[in-house]
Amino acid sequence: MRTGTIQETRFKVIEGGGAGCSGLPDLCPRPAPRRSVAEQAAEMAELFFFGLVQDLHPDQLTDPHAQVRIDRRTSVSLHELLCELRNLPWYGAAAAGRGLTSDVAARRAARLNGDDQLVLRRLAILGLHDDTPTGLSSLVTQDHAVGPGGTIDIPLPGRDAPMSRWLGWCAARSGAGLRLPGQPPTGPTVSRCTDLVRHLQRTPPARIFHNAALAALARGAALSPGLNGWRGGDLFALMAEAERQAIHLSLLQAGRQDRLTRPAVTSARLSVALTTGPGTVPSLDAVAEMLNDHAPGLVHWMTLANRARRGPQRTEVSLFLPLCPAGTLPPLPADLALHLTVAAALATLVKAVFDTVPRPVRIAGSRPAEVDLARQADLAVANIALARLASGGYYPSENLRDMRAGQTIALRLLREVLETDNMPADLGLTDFDGQALRLRAVDRAGGRGHAMLSVNGEIRRWPQSGGAPHPHLTAVV
Repeated sequence: MRTGTIQETRFKVIEGGGAGCSGLPDLCPRPAPRRSVAEQAAEMAELFFFGLVQDLHPDQLTDPHAQVRIDRRTSVSLHELLCELRNLPWYGAAAAGRGLTSDVAARRAARLNGDDQLVLRRLAILGLHDDTPTGLSSLVTQDHAVGPGGTIDIPLPGRDAPMSRWLGWCAARSGAGLRLPGQPPTGPTVSRCTDLVRHLQRTPPARIFHNAALAALARGAALSPGLNGWRGGDLFALMAEAERQAIHLSLLQAGRQDRLTRPAVTSARLSVALTTGPGTVPSLDAVAEMLNDHAPGLVHWMTLANRARRGPQRTEVSLFLPLCPAGTLPPLPADLALHLTVAAALATLVKAVFDTVPRPVRIAGSRPAEVDLARQADLAVANIALARLASGGYYPSENLRDMRAGQTIALRLLREVLETDNMPADLGLTDFDGQALRLRAVDRAGGRGHAMLSVNGEIRRWPQSGGAPHPHLTAVV
């Protein structure tokens, strides 16, 4: 039987190699990704791509014939934009055979299909597995607010608290709740990627997944049968703790001294380097030269787009991010700093706790077509990652890092709770890389059970518990 609650659990994190993280009670932020000149050029090119397509609907991002308006006289197709990206060395076959580290190779592979080619679909799903659908997630289109949200100091109900208390907590914490029967849909109107950015800027990070979980429970969606009598309160207690840890990690990450320079600063420096010549940062000069040599069309279209939106420019080459009209306030990177790690953690919990493996889960409408909750949760994560790129505030490598960090938080939390409960349990899910994960727990004498993780049928160590060469998230101990 259960020997503790999530609220009573204490988490300790150690760095790979055994050194403790003194002063960081829960999580250690990861260092900034180390990127070569080729990868930096590719990342900036991808940001230019998503900046140029910001006026398209997310459903159009896989259509090679979709037209992108650059200025009044210039339009290009998505296929032409894709060809510019493909010309960069980072996506070429030669880049795969240069002794890349596992992290770097994984970042490169996340953009490419099974034939080692960059394609629009891989750009649209932003590093998730190939079974992820494209377009807007139904979790996003059905998102709504029934309460004010934003309350930080509201008391957290217990795992055994009735759902009425959790409903009140969700309304105060994130604004999530249930629609009354007969109420018209109140989801966001998203006709362009920029609309998605604005909606998420105004949305508390956890609301989309609180709404999805509440809707699924209200429709009678079953929790995993291997969880031995879990109820809605068990799930929401997990989600509350996962959100807390994800926010904590995101704030620590944003405060690192070695964090990456924001894309807006980098793009401005590239504009100056291509206009006036080499500056004081050789690596950026090399990135500017690579972009100009291998993707001149992309550089030209970005310059035209900036002039069309901002008016006359002081630099001959204008690669400024984000692309926005003169006199408007661009999105602040901090507005979406928390969303992706929180979303990845909560999506992982939703996939694990609901019985999503054998069949889709119905989450909305009176007699709707069934919705595959697991796939739509993954797509919601991809939508949030897309919004961060379209806003010009984050690099693709940061999206990949934050998605995997959120997933790790959720897995570590599941392990801790299953072992603390000291009850047999068995649940499965598909992770962001398309691998089949299974978590099995057995009860043991002494008050604490033992949980095991298998990946595609093989027993594995828990995420990042094997001694990484530099600080990473590690397993709960």
